[in-house]
Amino acid sequence: MNSETLSKDLENWKREDVLNLANHFHKWCPKTEQHKRVYHFEMEKQVVAEFNELDEIERINICLALHSERSDERFTFYPLLEIHLQTTEPVVFLPLIGREAPIDEKDIPLSDIVPGIFKEMITKNWHTIETGLIDDLFLARKQEDALLGSEMVRVHYFEIGERMIKHINGLRALGPVDGVIVYPGVDMNKMIDKSMISFTPILGIKHAEHSASNAEQGVIESVEKETFIEYSSPCPPTCGRKKITRAQ
Repeated sequence: MNSETLSKDLENWKREDVLNLANHFHKWCPKTEQHKRVYHFEMEKQVVAEFNELDEIERINICLALHSERSDERFTFYPLLEIHLQTTEPVVFLPLIGREAPIDEKDIPLSDIVPGIFKEMITKNWHTIETGLIDDLFLARKQEDALLGSEMVRVHYFEIGERMIKHINGLRALGPVDGVIVYPGVDMNKMIDKSMISFTPILGIKHAEHSASNAEQGVIESVEKETFIEYSSPCPPTCGRKKITRAQ
């Protein structure tokens, strides 16, 4: 994905009419003659290989984007991992592709870092929430100043916490990861608070079964075949770092 396409897709998310956001998470299914909602987003194999080749990761943002070329055969919305390395290399953007529900949901593993019951709860909320409510999941009220008061703002990306990035680096140090997935979720507790973003993405890192690294001991008991990370901050309204210079 070239920088021109990337910048346009990121801008598409910011500019799209808020009343149309829900449409981009659904696609037409000729067999059922119904619109299907996206189940999760995953990296393709060649992108996972690129992720494994990266040096030590310093920062990760989950960015929100919309394909410029619309098609009924794919989900228009997609997330990108914006990865900042500890070296002087440029920022790396890795896209994830929207997928429908897996055939056998019994194979979905439980969580290590995020409690399994919480992960299952917020992802179930995503699958069952009314379509008309999806648009509001990405908006929150932000306090600007005493004169302007507050205004509704749309989230552009989610910042992964430094503590969680240490876990990701620890997993990568133990061997190549097998896959990277973003699970869409909805925190219903945040829906009643208009100052919070209700949409809650969970980052899943698939890997071989092994014991926790030294950096992880005391934080989690063990690492199974997939680790889920939910701890992220939506920006806006909660931007904890300096503004990032994106691809031009």
